[in-house]
This record gives sequence, C-alpha cells and structure tokens, in this order.
Amino acid sequence: LQSYTDWELLIQDDCSLDDTQRVLQTYSDSRIIIHHNSSNLGPVVTLNAVMSQAQGVYLSFLASDDYFFPHKLTTQVAYLDAHPECGAVFGLPMVIDDHNTHLDTQTRLWSSGPPSRPQQLQHLFFHDNYLCHPTVMMRRSVFQELGPYDLRLRQLPDYDYWIRLLTKYSLHVLPDQVTALRK
Repeated sequence: LQSYTDWELLIQDDCSLDDTQRVLQTYSDSRIIIHHNSSNLGPVVTLNAVMSQAQGVYLSFLASDDYFFPHKLTTQVAYLDAHPECGAVFGLPMVIDDHNTHLDTQTRLWSSGPPSRPQQLQHLFFHDNYLCHPTVMMRRSVFQELGPYDLRLRQLPDYDYWIRLLTKYSLHVLPDQVTALRK
C-alpha cells in the first residue's frame, strides 16, 4: 500500500515459472496493467518495455521480490515537484533476507551536504555505484530524452544510465529508507 494514490502499476511477467500468473489474476484494480512476455526476454529488455509503456510523469521500478515502503511515492513525488532541476531522486534501501529480516542499512556517503554532479560522477567512476536502482524515481521526460537502458550491458545497465543521467541532470539521494531490497 502507498500513501500516494495517483499511480499506475505496470507489471511485465517475463515468463515466470512460479505462481505469478495465478496471483496476478487476483488483482482487480484498474491502475494495475499486466503484460506477459511470450518468451523470456531478460530484465533489461523487460524494463525498457515497461518504461516505454508508462504514462505517468514519474517512473519507479520494483522487482518482484522487493517492496516499497508506504511513504516512498509520496516522499519522492514531493521532492521532484519541489526540485524541477532534478532528473531523479533516490532513497536508501533496507536490505532484507527471504524472511524479511533486516540485514544491514546503506549509510549516507556524504556528511557535509549533497555532492555536486562532478563529485557524484567521480564517485561512480573511481569508487562504486552508490545508487540503488530499486529506490529511484525519475522523470519520464528524462527517460524519453536519454532513451532506454543499453541492452549490451546485461550486468550494468543502471550504472551506465546514472552516468548518462548525471551528464545532463542533477540527482539527489534522500536519507530515508524507501524500499526493502531482498538479497
């Protein structure tokens, strides 16, 4: 459940081998739109398909084994509405196991305020990808301008995307945990 109610949920079943289709049939909310791939296309192709179908102003992504905290959409929509120069806003993940037990928490990387775009790029190039994909909310207009995730980068499509995003837009990482990320 989300405190923000003006959303659409696009579900792209990539030929799941479990109970997914039966479970999806139990939903009757008009905001939920379900698509089934005719063959397994993989996460990058499937993600690009969902992003190109979305109609909302903002895009967020959720893997089937993760979940958003109830305030995620409200918090991130408010931030993007208040910061039109920002192309995307992230939060922190709460890492959980298969039993929903909290494993650890990502901490803030910068203690002296938000870093500049060059500092963020430098960190991505020389340290690590500190941006957690399941916590992002980006403007659909950013996706339309930057284009889809690169299909050649099966293991690093988000890393490439954040670099492309930072070359044109600012981004922000909220200090709040907004998504439970299953490891």
